[in-house]
Amino acid sequence: MTTCSWCHQEFAPSRAQLQSAARGEAVYCSAACVTANMRSRSKQVPLAEVRWHCENCGCEFTLGKVQNWKQRKGETKFFCSKSCSMSYRVNKPEFLAAIRKKRAEETDRLREHMAGMRVKAATPEARAKMAQTLRERGHQPRVQGGNGRGMTRPQAMLLDALQQAQLAHVWEPELSIKTGAQKGSGYARSYKADIGCLELKLVIECDGASHAGKRRLIDAKKDACLSGLGWHVLRFSNQRILEDVDACVSEIAEVAARRAVLSVSGQER
Repeated sequence: MTTCSWCHQEFAPSRAQLQSAARGEAVYCSAACVTANMRSRSKQVPLAEVRWHCENCGCEFTLGKVQNWKQRKGETKFFCSKSCSMSYRVNKPEFLAAIRKKRAEETDRLREHMAGMRVKAATPEARAKMAQTLRERGHQPRVQGGNGRGMTRPQAMLLDALQQAQLAHVWEPELSIKTGAQKGSGYARSYKADIGCLELKLVIECDGASHAGKRRLIDAKKDACLSGLGWHVLRFSNQRILEDVDACVSEIAEVAARRAVLSVSGQER
């Protein structure tokens, strides 16, 4: 049996309590005794009531608990209500200037800190450590294709299949087509085709998943502009190219044959 350090009643201690008592530490018979002991230790001397004059309206009021502690730390500007506090902030330019100055100083400090971090990160030692950490985590950067970032896998597969099909036409990847549009017309001055044939004025677009959403309107606008310039646009989804590239090549070959006949007969618009 052991005596509780708070209520001084005897109780059967646990193994951990026996070890604590052997070390000379206090032990308690219940959670209530623990709570009572903590409350007795946390009791503070109540703050004296302080009367103050509002910084905005000048009326006298009693400082709250938080305001009382701030007043003990040296602060002198207190308000009787939130409305007075907001009114003071709006009507006192010097107060707003002090806030702006403080925010500007904090912004400058953060900028200097970030500049120092960038300089530190650019050192060979830091870059080597970062690279080593990424290798240990098995990080592998995701290779993405698209406009200006090289060919995607479906685009390269389709281009290779067209070249192997020997259609007697030159197929160029990332073909840039000038539209002659003026600034502010709503059209780009040039459009880039995933694969294009300048001889047949044939454009082939390889569309990923992003083209199924809002990009459909952008694609339709691009197709309309190119069609007005005499180009024919064919669109294939990446999934279709990956699943059956031969069918895509066959469809392109049929369109290319028709375009070649029109070009020879002079009926192409």
